[in-house]
Order: sequence, then C-alpha cells, then structure tokens
Amino acid sequence: MLIDTSRNGWGGTARPTMVSSSNSLEIYVNDSKLDRRPHRGGWCNQAGAGIGERPTAAPVSGIDAYVWVKPPGESDGVATAGVIDPTDPAKQFDAMCDPNAQNRYNTAYPTNALAGAPHAGRWFSSQFAMLVRNAYPAIAP
Repeated sequence: MLIDTSRNGWGGTARPTMVSSSNSLEIYVNDSKLDRRPHRGGWCNQAGAGIGERPTAAPVSGIDAYVWVKPPGESDGVATAGVIDPTDPAKQFDAMCDPNAQNRYNTAYPTNALAGAPHAGRWFSSQFAMLVRNAYPAIAP
C-alpha cells in the first residue's frame, strides 16, 4: 500500500494537539479531526492543507511507502472559469476549483479551494508556501 502524503499534513495552528474532551459528538469530532476540509469530497487546491510525512519506504508494518504523488505546489486546477491555458487550450475548468462555489458532492459545504490557482499542473507559489507553513511534521526554517 502506498499513501500520498504530499498534502495531508494539515498542520499549523489549526492542528489539534489532543483529543477533544467534549461530550457533544459534533464538537468532539470537529475539535479532534486532523483533516480540516469542510467536506471529504473537497480535493482541489484545499485551503489549510500542509505537507505530510516525507517520502519513506516501509514506514510502518503494512505500508509499503509514503509517497508524494502530487508534487507540493502543483495546482489541481484553475480557480476561475474562462481562463485558457495557452499551452493546453483543451484543459477544462472544474467548479470544484472555484473558491466561491459549493461542493458538488454536498452543496451544504463550500469547495474550500484556494483563490488565484492556475491551471492543473502549473506552479502555484502561494499554495506551496501554505503547504510548507502547515506541514506536519513541521519543516524546519
């Protein structure tokens, strides 16, 4: 089994340091969860994400490797409809990358996508800075 850890760090100040002691199920879950996406279906340039475990072979029993399948800083898709990629005009806009849209899998939640994202595969410097800032384990300065 391989686990992509390139964007699952969810660190920074939003990372819980302990399990919640609340008796309310909703508060307990929200205070304790490490994945801070509003909905698990959010996938495009997620705000708050961080670099996770570094690529490692056989980190624990049953796991073959932690890998970075999606390089940190590589955009998942363009944030604004109508922007044409000059080297690949066939690339399409996906509303899941629009920070002002609702999640297609459950419209009660936002997409949680970052604004200003370029087309998929393009360098996204502000996303890279956020991923480094929110890395868990932290990346030493």
